[in-house]
Amino acid sequence: AAARKALGPESTPLNVGIMCTIGPCRTIPFLSRFQTLHPGVELTLHDLTPMNVVDEMLSGKLDCALLGLPTSTHERFDSVLLYEEPVVVIFAPGHRFEKMDRIPLNEIAEERYLDRLNCEFRDVYFELLEERNIKVSVNYRSEREDWIQNMVLEDMGVTLIPEYSIILDRLEHRPVTDPDVTRRVEIVTVAGRARLPAVDAFIHEATAHIWH
Repeated sequence: AAARKALGPESTPLNVGIMCTIGPCRTIPFLSRFQTLHPGVELTLHDLTPMNVVDEMLSGKLDCALLGLPTSTHERFDSVLLYEEPVVVIFAPGHRFEKMDRIPLNEIAEERYLDRLNCEFRDVYFELLEERNIKVSVNYRSEREDWIQNMVLEDMGVTLIPEYSIILDRLEHRPVTDPDVTRRVEIVTVAGRARLPAVDAFIHEATAHIWH
């Protein structure tokens, strides 16, 4: 209530970074609710990759960010957990995985693998495969999530991806097991930096939102 009062009736800009691998299916309903509660906020979304996230945050260009990182956040960041999501294997309809309820990681052996270059967990995935001596054939790589998913739909290969990042309804997916793999999605701000009421309102609504 205090944040809404401080925002007032005039437009207030708010710049939010979103990790490129965070899909719209869980995020857009939250943004729609936030817009309804705070119609005076002019929200601009900025695409982030693992390579530019620290620079973009510390530069002051962003007020806050939604991140999913495999390691602890940067020492200059304050973070609040929003939700956890499972990592799944996506594949085309008719693939052999369709008959399975869960996909042990070793089942990916010898599959054609589509490499998501901007995935923040990319190194983690390949380390897991290497530790278990699981060999995959990587014939295609792309920085574009939509391209990778359309390639999967055309049965050009399979890939590991956070469940809520799936954007094509026709894709099949199953959770990964042995080991189970999950990621944490957090809202992040720069520690010690003064926050505008719009930022406080955004963080409050994000932490209060039912993400699942």
